[in-house]
Amino acid sequence: MKIFYFTPFYPPQGEAAATRNYWFVRTLREENQVDVFTSIDAPGVHKLALKTASNKAGLITRLLMEILVGIELFFRILVNGSEIYVFSSPPFFTCFMASLAVRLKGKKYIADIRDLYPEVFFEMKLISSNSLPGKILKLMASTYYHHAHNIITVTEGLKRYISAYGVSEKIHLIRNGYDDELFFPGQDSKFSKFSLVFHGTLGKAQNVETLLKVAQALETQEDIEIIVAGDGPKLKDILDAQRKNIRYLGILDYQAIPETLRKCHVGLSFRTDDMIGKEAFPVKVFEYVGCGLPVVLTPRGEAGDMIEARNLGKSFENHEIEAICREITQLKTSAKTYVASQEFSRKNSSQQIKTLL
Repeated sequence: MKIFYFTPFYPPQGEAAATRNYWFVRTLREENQVDVFTSIDAPGVHKLALKTASNKAGLITRLLMEILVGIELFFRILVNGSEIYVFSSPPFFTCFMASLAVRLKGKKYIADIRDLYPEVFFEMKLISSNSLPGKILKLMASTYYHHAHNIITVTEGLKRYISAYGVSEKIHLIRNGYDDELFFPGQDSKFSKFSLVFHGTLGKAQNVETLLKVAQALETQEDIEIIVAGDGPKLKDILDAQRKNIRYLGILDYQAIPETLRKCHVGLSFRTDDMIGKEAFPVKVFEYVGCGLPVVLTPRGEAGDMIEARNLGKSFENHEIEAICREITQLKTSAKTYVASQEFSRKNSSQQIKTLL
């Protein structure tokens, strides 16, 4: 079978979405011809002429670029001979426009939904869900979902939200996970101090405020250090705070992330107190588990429930700074490590996509 696969994220990019798409494509290529269309230079892909805007770009710029890339994809699909199309969203507007071309051709498409649009716009107060633009966006989302051959999403929470559009029978849960060829417990020497690691995109959904409060509360314990790696709009808040127990490593390439994690002792994941934060299952949590690190995360929600049920860490609300610090101190005393669970292996979970074609 010939498959057209669109994604704005693909290796050598280090984003979690790039890894998810890599494993889906790798699995599909076991039995099919898969043509990957993306905006980056990478081996074995078709590079689009236009590029989707980064998360750092303003809302208007991102919207404009999503529409332009959507127009390019629309015409590429019209002249493409694939039998099925896979769209990795976001970008929402790009995927919606691409889906229109697929429908015109009378073909099938699969929608892989990792972030919930337009609900993200509503949650961030950018648009009111009851306004005319909000109603139009909900109609677009409903149309996109109803015409999809199958829908893939990453958490039970997102599955529930999408089911509200009346498409529950075509939604399939394929969780994120860790690449067990890279993320595994090892014998690497640990950092000399008891190290807590917080890595990834430092964007609006990350609760940097909680991280800084925890750093302040632990500052008197000179044998504890917080390792931060990544980039994003909230990096400035971390650097401006100048907490003496935070060490910033910069942006790590994908190969360097597991090497760094294995040198740390505890993985931190602090998200904001909203729908996005509570329903998310951050990829960094899977990566911590893969490297055998106990996890401390906020807020309580689906990710925390699953981690606690497997005795792999503990979840808290963002205001429970004292309890978070107490847990970290106890972990320092016990020096816990865990065996990685193959339940969260991307190699295993990605096999499910074969059944959805």
